[in-house]
Amino acid sequence: MSDGKMNLRIKKARKERGLNQRQVGSMLGIAANNISFWERGINKPSTRNLKKLADALNVSIDWLEHGDKSAGPEYIPPANAWELPEDTDLSNAEYRDIMVPRLDEVSKDNYLGEANYNQLFPVRKELLQLYDLQPRHLGALVMPDTSMEPSISKGDMLLVDTSVTDIERDKQRIYALVKNKTSLVICRVDEDFSGKLMWVDSRGRHSATTMSDGEWAQYTIAGRVVMRTGAL
Repeated sequence: MSDGKMNLRIKKARKERGLNQRQVGSMLGIAANNISFWERGINKPSTRNLKKLADALNVSIDWLEHGDKSAGPEYIPPANAWELPEDTDLSNAEYRDIMVPRLDEVSKDNYLGEANYNQLFPVRKELLQLYDLQPRHLGALVMPDTSMEPSISKGDMLLVDTSVTDIERDKQRIYALVKNKTSLVICRVDEDFSGKLMWVDSRGRHSATTMSDGEWAQYTIAGRVVMRTGAL
């Protein structure tokens, strides 16, 4: 029988994992307001969301519903992406979450597009396995605008492979670029005999701009976008 304190247990488990409500909402694919409502006891998660919430917080459904101490949270510290080896075997890893540094949070220690190790985003290892991604060189950022719709929506969390520092010719990949160290640009880039071609999906390749070497020198490649998650 439930002791009626599910909301307090949700909040406790979330804080023990070092997550905020927005991050939990992103992991579940729902708005952060829903997490707030659950923690304040305004309503409760649906059966489907309860299972996803238990997985995200690394606790059992029984513990969330009933507070059964024997089924309580078994906290497994997350791994830091940049501390893992180049060829990590995620299938045998005990941790479930990997903390990825933000690239769009500036501090005294990093510029825009560089890793901020004080601002992290949790990623489930199963998600990286699904996309066959190695975590060591991953960074995270939030899509700042609607320029890449419908491929990427404003507010989507993007994972970026920061080991990519050159444009892959004839691939039309999506890159995270920093212009003059002050603005973040997410776009597709290709290269031909005339120079770099840049365009956004909302306008299509026919609108591509050809960049001279001098114009391209204003940009720094933060990395290639390799995955997106739902809006935060």
